Amino acid sequence: MSVCHIVGAGAYTPIKPDLSPGDLVVVCDGGLRYVEKYSITPDCIIGDFDSLGYVPEGDNVVVLPVKKDVTDVGAAIELAEKKGCREYRLYGCAGGRISHTIANLQNLLPLARSGKTVYLYDEREVVTYLHNASMTFRNSSGTLSLFSVGKAEGVTATGVAYPLSDATLTETFPLGVSNEFLSDQATVKVSSGTLLVTFPIDCPLPKRER
Repeated sequence: MSVCHIVGAGAYTPIKPDLSPGDLVVVCDGGLRYVEKYSITPDCIIGDFDSLGYVPEGDNVVVLPVKKDVTDVGAAIELAEKKGCREYRLYGCAGGRISHTIANLQNLLPLARSGKTVYLYDEREVVTYLHNASMTFRNSSGTLSLFSVGKAEGVTATGVAYPLSDATLTETFPLGVSNEFLSDQATVKVSSGTLLVTFPIDCPLPKRER
């Protein structure tokens, strides 16, 4: 499978997941209400069902214990990894309890560093990671922000209001916050390290190259 769509019970994400044939849809607990709104049938419903308030019926339901070492989203990722997914899109996995938002970002980091593509949608923006690679945005507008995860070297940003050329970003100074798209094509590259990138939810997803 190529793309895994994971739906959590966090803040409402105001877009419908863009599904293609063969995609995997995994719903975590109270995220069931979100997919029901769009009449999406999940491949799997997983969780301890504390936020939903009841355990749904069906062969696609996986009940987790309340006391466990992974979150519901973490368990959903483990399930998708076993199915060979290469791209992850998370909805309803931000907002609400900030601890769960941070946990979801941590869950996605090792996936990105292993070469997979990850996106986390919140109410207004999309969060992604870029590791030893480049991405190109087309026909995008609004604010683009770059944050280093650890030390990021060889950072280049073109087609933006505040361009960067072979820069080094660190976790101690947010140099890349609140940049702006200027043209119909903008490119971000990191030669060594990992960037956390945010962009508006209505922007087309970027094209990635390694």
